[in-house]
Amino acid sequence: MQRAGRCQQTTRHKEKFEDAARELKTDQSDEAFEAALGKIAHAPKLTNEQIKELARRKRESGED
Repeated sequence: MQRAGRCQQTTRHKEKFEDAARELKTDQSDEAFEAALGKIAHAPKLTNEQIKELARRKRESGED
């Protein structure tokens, strides 16, 4: 019975997300997706030292 409740909750969450996206009039075209993906896919890879430095800065600034 708990599984059915979780499924309904997940479905409701998805519907709320889709409604919010519609309200914001997000661009759902393939071109927009490819452009966004391109920004992510072509991001430079960070070294372990760079990741540690970013984490240290974030910790020191008190950000979540």
